[in-house]
Amino acid sequence: MPRTISILPAISTWPSSAESIEARLAHHLALLRGSDHLGSDSGPWRDAAAGRLKRRAQRLHEARQRASGLAHLDDRQRARLAGILQGARLAGPESVHGADEIGAALAEDLPWMSAATVPLWHDLRASTGVGTGRLIRPTLLVGPPGLGKSHLARSLAHHAGLPLAIADLGAAGEAFQIAGLSRGWRSGMPGLPVETVITSGMANPLILVDELEKAAAVESTAGHRTSAHAVLLGLLDPASAALWTCPYFGIRFDMSRVNWLFTANDTRGIPAPLLSRLRIARLQPLTPEQLAGFALQEASARGLEREEAEGLANLLRGLHPGRGADLRLVLGLLDDLRLEAPLLH
Repeated sequence: MPRTISILPAISTWPSSAESIEARLAHHLALLRGSDHLGSDSGPWRDAAAGRLKRRAQRLHEARQRASGLAHLDDRQRARLAGILQGARLAGPESVHGADEIGAALAEDLPWMSAATVPLWHDLRASTGVGTGRLIRPTLLVGPPGLGKSHLARSLAHHAGLPLAIADLGAAGEAFQIAGLSRGWRSGMPGLPVETVITSGMANPLILVDELEKAAAVESTAGHRTSAHAVLLGLLDPASAALWTCPYFGIRFDMSRVNWLFTANDTRGIPAPLLSRLRIARLQPLTPEQLAGFALQEASARGLEREEAEGLANLLRGLHPGRGADLRLVLGLLDDLRLEAPLLH
């Protein structure tokens, strides 16, 4: 798999300043005249030549800026893109063995989520033979709160070496946090996927969209309606994602390698065209034994006393199935144990 790929398909890059172009022209002219540098000549010729070189360098610089596709951006905005002008890196396993290691780690971290971790493991294995950088199919995790859906995303990102960004549509359901907002607005900004690619320098980050069913439609003053669901339709289609135009920068980004995970409590409220682009993994509530196992695992990671962890695990094993216990409850109980633990001096 190539580890660096171009993600700005319509952008061309050349020397970044008129000064660098002028220096190259001066060096070339000096070679033609048989001197080491332009300054070795004297008198009016040197000044006239230097003036002509400066003007020509400035004209070349302006022409190249126009042809680069970045002329409409100011210096600060161009500087933000500097890290990816020559390409972005790809993360993820490079062999089937590496994919198997990630799959095993996911199964160990979240043994109750095999309905999601097994398909993701198969995706990782398949990706090593394709080499595109898109490691997983867009996947929707459906189930009640407290199952560890966000924990799965963090675990996958950690083991696969992917940068992770989370868009919470339950807190802010507008399309702007996914698509971004034009520079013409006071609050203009790139969307979360583009921002993550720029800041990480990675072409295939993992984007977790939480509570997909709660996305809200927004209507502009001109009467145009949009929603996060509509934006995602374009970003999930590989062909359109490869030529996706960011409204903030006004240039095309290749977003076809972004890895997507979504969560929802149920699928009502998610449009059928969007659902058709997603693989759905339906997750079941945790059993008391699974809650106990998670408590022991998390207690060990936090360095809690084994006796206290076993006591909590036994309490969880005694719960009646369907009583509403979930990972959030377990994490809260573990926090209480840590606070109550005696301080060592």
